[in-house]
Amino acid sequence: MYNYLIIFLLLISLYGFYTFYVSPRVNTYTKAVSDPNIYNYLIVIHKCKTFDERGAYKIDLYTRKFFLVLSECYVNDKKLPKLLDIKKRLMRYVHNMKFRIHNDANLIHEFESSTENINQILDNYITQAYEFNKQSYLKLI
Repeated sequence: MYNYLIIFLLLISLYGFYTFYVSPRVNTYTKAVSDPNIYNYLIVIHKCKTFDERGAYKIDLYTRKFFLVLSECYVNDKKLPKLLDIKKRLMRYVHNMKFRIHNDANLIHEFESSTENINQILDNYITQAYEFNKQSYLKLI
């Protein structure tokens, strides 16, 4: 009798862990991968992966973190400064990768335009999160 109760409680706790911890992370990862706005520009950055593999890995990592923290910002407004910090780190790796690209004017131009568009898209997401939490966000140029 007690064994069934323990198994039942264990199953309920595993279900809760999956529902509140694993599922949101999987959903944010699929959002980052399937978002057509940012996905096309990330493809351009991944063309340059051979020049800076560590930078490309960090860009992927911080993109996932950005969308994960973005989803948490709609629940907890104390995550908003962390969102700005992640965006800053992500853009730092994107800008550093630019200087490792070999002498190809077309690729550099495509990379720079993608960088500007990614920066604009992330700023739009941050602005939406701040507006949702009824706070003001001043974008510095």
